[in-house]
Amino acid sequence: MDHMDHSSSIDSTADPHIEEFKKQMKIFGILLLLLITQCSTTVAVLDVTGSAIVYTGKTVVNTVDMLTPDIVNRK
Repeated sequence: MDHMDHSSSIDSTADPHIEEFKKQMKIFGILLLLLITQCSTTVAVLDVTGSAIVYTGKTVVNTVDMLTPDIVNRK
């Protein structure tokens, strides 16, 4: 039986295609990471904006209710 060391048979410096593939995968990984983090940032900003709008609306309703309770709380 031939016990060959497979790590020496696959030498990345011997094949320029493997080096090019590694470069492309690094670029793809960096772009994917940037895309994912940008999406997360966008979702966080939209969440904060939505919350601010909701609480502003609640504050307006509560203020109007405090000043003129007969308009909001009709019986």
